[in-house]
Amino acid sequence: MKPFSSKRISIILSLLFSIITGAAMSMSLLISFSDYYWIYILFWMLLSFIIYYVSIYNAFNKYILKKIKPYFETIDALQIPESKLYRHLEGGELLKDIDKKFMEWAKRKVKEIATLKANEKYRKEFLGNVSHELKTPLFNMQGYISTLIDGGLNDDNINLKYLHSSEKNINRLISVVEDLETISALESGSRIPDMLVFDILKLILEVIEMQEIRAKKKGIEIKLDGGDNKNVFVRADKNGVSNILSNLLINSIIYGKENGYTQIVIKEKDNKVFISVIDDGIGIKEQHINRIFERFYRVDKSRSKLQGGTGLGLSIVKHIIEAHNQEIKVTSKLKEGCNFTFSLDRVN
Repeated sequence: MKPFSSKRISIILSLLFSIITGAAMSMSLLISFSDYYWIYILFWMLLSFIIYYVSIYNAFNKYILKKIKPYFETIDALQIPESKLYRHLEGGELLKDIDKKFMEWAKRKVKEIATLKANEKYRKEFLGNVSHELKTPLFNMQGYISTLIDGGLNDDNINLKYLHSSEKNINRLISVVEDLETISALESGSRIPDMLVFDILKLILEVIEMQEIRAKKKGIEIKLDGGDNKNVFVRADKNGVSNILSNLLINSIIYGKENGYTQIVIKEKDNKVFISVIDDGIGIKEQHINRIFERFYRVDKSRSKLQGGTGLGLSIVKHIIEAHNQEIKVTSKLKEGCNFTFSLDRVN
């Protein structure tokens, strides 16, 4: 059954009122104009119908539009012209359209609320992590400096030791702040990649050289497998890629086995270059893999604290790669090591 439209309702009411008017007129005309009785009755009924219809139709539509239009505008967040709403009214589908739009709006709001709750949870975790990362070195420095002020400064056995320890904690604070600034700049888009063409093999060798001493302390051998290529050119932000390689290489050393290895493999496919950093370290449990790129997320908190680092390295890696419109993938098995592979645009 088709719902009543404004036109239908206006016709019904106009007919009703015109009949009442005709009946009222007939009582007076029966006495005064008995010869032209039916002509006058029909004339007044037709005239009253037209007047009633125009008045009721316009009043009805204006009233409905006044009540309904704000809902349309709120739900759609659009300025809907009155002509469009008139068509809805005349077609008798207004309530159906309102119901449909309201349900769509409700679904969107449910999703938005779920997203806001997830973001609020993430925000609380993030603030808690930042607070912890900043408080730890600050409290350490406070302890060292208080000891020195209380007389330790004159004790040759501890004065230099405590000053060096304070310096380490200051450097840790600086690292956390710098890493947070880097992530903030990447997220806001204020740090735009400086795209250059360079030899990725040469850059990898430079990064390996910088981390060689760190690797030797654990007896870890760093290998480079560039295939048969002497040069592999890519288009990317050189400093950004250097940061990616450094973070991945440092992580492979920190979580690598004593006297183990880290291997960097380069593969080319179509217009892409794939760089893999593979190690035989402690590996990552499957349940942690999807979260390792979150800020401050640590798989093994006790081990991470002992080894140092800000807990922001992999988050920075992911942001730099996304700024290049590229991807990074991780595969890992517990106690068997990790494989981090990311792509860059290849230049012939």
